[in-house]
Amino acid sequence: MLTTERELGAAIYLLYASECIHWLKQGQAAMTLRWDGTWRKRQATEESYTLAGRMPVVVNPIDLRAAYIKIHHGRMPSIIDRLTGRLIPDKLPGMGLLTSFSVLGALNLLVVLPLLLHFGYLEAWWRPIIGFVISIQLVIAVEVFELARHWRKVDPAGFWREYVALLLNPIAALRSGDILLKGLSKIADSDSPLSTEEPSE
Repeated sequence: MLTTERELGAAIYLLYASECIHWLKQGQAAMTLRWDGTWRKRQATEESYTLAGRMPVVVNPIDLRAAYIKIHHGRMPSIIDRLTGRLIPDKLPGMGLLTSFSVLGALNLLVVLPLLLHFGYLEAWWRPIIGFVISIQLVIAVEVFELARHWRKVDPAGFWREYVALLLNPIAALRSGDILLKGLSKIADSDSPLSTEEPSE
C-alpha cells in the first residue's frame, strides 16, 4: 500500500472519529444512547475532565442509531423530561430506515473503501464506490428532510445550516440521526406546540 493510500485511509477514520466526539462547555449537558436503548446523562461540571475548558463526550462509533443530544437551555431537568418522556420515544422508531442507510454508507466508506485502498484496487473500483456514496447520500438527505419537518418550522435557519453541512459531508451523514436529535432539542427548548402534538399516522 502506498503512503498516499495509507494517509487517505487514516484520514477517513479520523474524520469519522471527529463526528463521534462532542464537546460540552461547563454547565452544558448531553444524553447518549446505550446499547440497550436507555439514555445516559452527561454534564460538564467544575470537577469534570476537560480539554481547553470542554468535556469530551464520545458516542459509540459502531452504533449508528441516533445516539447523542445536547441540552442547551438552562431549564435542563424539564427539557430532559420532555425529550425522554415523549419526543425521543415518538421520533426514534421513525428513524429506522435512516439508520439502515447509515449502516450501508458506513460499510461502504469505513470498510470497503479502506480495503480497496489497502490492497490497491481503488483505481479499478472507484466508479461504483463513488456511485454508491452519492446514492446513499441522496437517500439520507431525502429522509432527513422528511423527518425534520417540525424542526424546519421551529428553527428554519438552524435546520438549513445543519442540512447543507450534511449534504456536503458523506462522513457526517453517517451520523445523521444525531443531527436530527439536534432538531428535537430545539423543539423541546422552544416550548413549541409541535413538541406535544400527536404523532402522525
